[in-house]
Amino acid sequence: MVGESVVAELKTLLRKLKYRGAIWEWAICDKDNVPKVHFLKITLTPKPDQRRQTCLLRASGLSLFRSGSSLKKVATFLDYCLYTRREFEKTNKTPFGETGFRTGEHTVELFGNFLGDKVTLYGTTRAKAYWSFKSERPFFMLEYALHQSVSPQLPSNLSFYSSDPPFESVRAAYKHYFSTDIGDRHDPYVGIVLPVYLAHIRSFKLDAKKLNVEFEIGMPIPQNLSLSVVCRRQGTADFRRRVPVTKSRVTFDIGFKPTSLDLALYLGDLQIDFVQQLPRPHPSPMQRLFSPTLEKKPASQLTSLFNSAFLKKQPTEIRICLEQADKCCANQLWIPTSLMLRKALDMAVNLKMKQLGKESELYDEQKNEKPLPVRLRLLASHFPSIKRDIDDLLTIKWFGDKGAHSKMELCENDIRSIVAPRLRAFLTDLELKRPKSTT
Repeated sequence: MVGESVVAELKTLLRKLKYRGAIWEWAICDKDNVPKVHFLKITLTPKPDQRRQTCLLRASGLSLFRSGSSLKKVATFLDYCLYTRREFEKTNKTPFGETGFRTGEHTVELFGNFLGDKVTLYGTTRAKAYWSFKSERPFFMLEYALHQSVSPQLPSNLSFYSSDPPFESVRAAYKHYFSTDIGDRHDPYVGIVLPVYLAHIRSFKLDAKKLNVEFEIGMPIPQNLSLSVVCRRQGTADFRRRVPVTKSRVTFDIGFKPTSLDLALYLGDLQIDFVQQLPRPHPSPMQRLFSPTLEKKPASQLTSLFNSAFLKKQPTEIRICLEQADKCCANQLWIPTSLMLRKALDMAVNLKMKQLGKESELYDEQKNEKPLPVRLRLLASHFPSIKRDIDDLLTIKWFGDKGAHSKMELCENDIRSIVAPRLRAFLTDLELKRPKSTT
């Protein structure tokens, strides 16, 4: 059944990472006296959390709460989500008589789907830069999408100026009380976050030909903690080691100064952290954007991101985007390349929804286009084969957003090894229909 394998994996993580409780943060829309969840974030804790329920905000038909619970309630929540799927599959229609799950003073319906077949690990580097919330330690996360039949419809212009403190939007209220940025989405957010408390990579430092790695480790130090190290430099044999971690600092004599490295921390056979340093060019992003001749490779060393046979299979508007990305790539303009690839993803999602006859779902009640993550989840609900790839597809969006809105540098490896292959696989799976020629 859908969701059983990922729930089993999640319960294994709860046991291996030794959680004992959880913090629950949620928002209830109580329109027409029918409470519905618009936000629910469950964050696991290393100790039982018995804090009493607190109402953080109650205004404009939306109420925000926080409370603590034992680990047992988390397991009950996971089992309940699976129960809703089983009940739905008996009748294959909604509503199907859901009994409801108790959250604080409300009983709510939670019929929906877990997003993906695997729980995602966000290593220390990704955790610090995660778009929705920032974390100083790595975490595992799994999102759950509520079905439209149990989701509240919030006005896009909902504000809370009458509250103290006042907020101009739902997004601003959630950022203040839940330290979570939901972006411009209007659909509900449900997420389970498992911060790694046992141990993580605090920092690393390259000193001449040595690598120093420091850890944040809880006491007592886990007996089966180990670190895998890969260091690379062009023209030099790679340095590869896997060593047990028994103290808060480990030093490696690698014999050269690497241009890239991977650090993976394991608890037994479970990876609990990952840090990667990729080679970066010296020019600033603005220099590379406006100086196409700067540090360019010879043309003979450049290859296209997409071959001609692949491009010919794409609808015209998608093909033009990909060809523009290739032109940027040919001039080694990685920021514009990332923007064109993100645009191609955006257009492909909308085109597939249109071809499936679901174009109306792309827009909210005010006829505004829904955010890309929302549209991706909608597409996955109608085209299930991409469900497991949503995190990879959001990586394409992440690089495009960073290129457009931050000072972060992008390099050739980001585009060729991370962004382009994910987009190529996505477009291959979509099998978008090309309009018939009129000539």
